[in-house]
Amino acid sequence: MKRREFVLGAAATSLAAVSRGWSQGRSKEDKLSRISVMLFGIDSIVKNNKPASPERTLDMWDFGELCADRYHVHQIELQSNYFPSTEMSWFKDYKSHLAKTKTKIVQINLMIAMDKMLVERDPVRRLEMIDIHRVWLERAAFLGCPRVIVMFSANQETKDMIISNLKELVAIAKPLNIKISQENGGGGGGTRGRSGGPGGPDQRGVQTAQMPPRADAAAIQAPAPPMYILMTECLRAAGAYTCVDFQNFPNENEQHEGIRGMLPYTSGNLHAGMRFDLPKAMAITREMGYKGIYSIKAQGAAGTNQLDTVQKVLDGILDNM
Repeated sequence: MKRREFVLGAAATSLAAVSRGWSQGRSKEDKLSRISVMLFGIDSIVKNNKPASPERTLDMWDFGELCADRYHVHQIELQSNYFPSTEMSWFKDYKSHLAKTKTKIVQINLMIAMDKMLVERDPVRRLEMIDIHRVWLERAAFLGCPRVIVMFSANQETKDMIISNLKELVAIAKPLNIKISQENGGGGGGTRGRSGGPGGPDQRGVQTAQMPPRADAAAIQAPAPPMYILMTECLRAAGAYTCVDFQNFPNENEQHEGIRGMLPYTSGNLHAGMRFDLPKAMAITREMGYKGIYSIKAQGAAGTNQLDTVQKVLDGILDNM
């Protein structure tokens, strides 16, 4: 081989290798842009508004920097109960602090007290509940956060009232460019129970065992559908969105059913964790063409290092995205 041909061939090979490396690096960067980390997932080490403990060393103020430095992730998800203040002066300082690491908040979950949830019946307290949500929606908009989770637990009796209240929140949120959403579980969205009130297979089983025998088959109550179905109906009727939470399903089969049922109405953010088989759950999201954010909800077993668990979930997402 002539020297010129050898040099050109080597250069081409080198350029191809560099191109492949750039492409692979770019691919990982693109994947990381679709990942966030949820502060709630590492709750055991968060000290904001928590009892003092040697294990609680992380201030919410430093969470964005932690995610950027340790995981190269620049998106975070927060819960309202960690915020030390709702004063605008604090929010302005916090927004500037996040900008230093180019960190964005992708969702704020409103952990508002039970008597301020969307099932409030008293007219005066309902207005108070709406006003509290309004403040948080305005604060989220100021931080550039595009999604807010609200809390509710629906049954057939409260369904219409919840839809009405959700519509009001959606009307407030829309001009602020915020999507209202809810996750399965936590607020009654991830368990099987009778739609008329609390209960589930275990409770029904106990009740059945205590009842005198009945000969007619009609006396046997058929299992109610998963509550996330009713929750999704409420959200859709109000113009709000779903937030699939991999962790909040009672078993893997219902997780797979729930992903398929909820994901078409997504806000563009879901909660990912390793309670069940993460690759199987990820495969369903790929099959359904999901292009949104995977927010890491670590929540390792008691005694485990939750920061390490975040890394394990992150690796699993990157490998299966």
